[in-house]
Amino acid sequence: MSIWNEVAKAAKQGVGKLYFDGFDDAACTVFTYLEHKKKSLNLKIRDGQYLTNEEQYLLAQIDLFIEELNEELTSTVSTKGPKI
Repeated sequence: MSIWNEVAKAAKQGVGKLYFDGFDDAACTVFTYLEHKKKSLNLKIRDGQYLTNEEQYLLAQIDLFIEELNEELTSTVSTKGPKI
């Protein structure tokens, strides 16, 4: 293998790692936000406050959002790398 092939291979692996690190960071940010929002809405209910229609809808959907994000994260992590 020529030196240029080695350089290209190393560059691709480096970009792949950056891709996965970035995806992981973004996913963790979204997981954290959704869990925080779910907790704050449940605390509001426990305190005897009413939720708006939008808050009720969000609370009902949060677990589905988390499940979909987790499936996408698992799917992406299980691949050999980004298609670049």
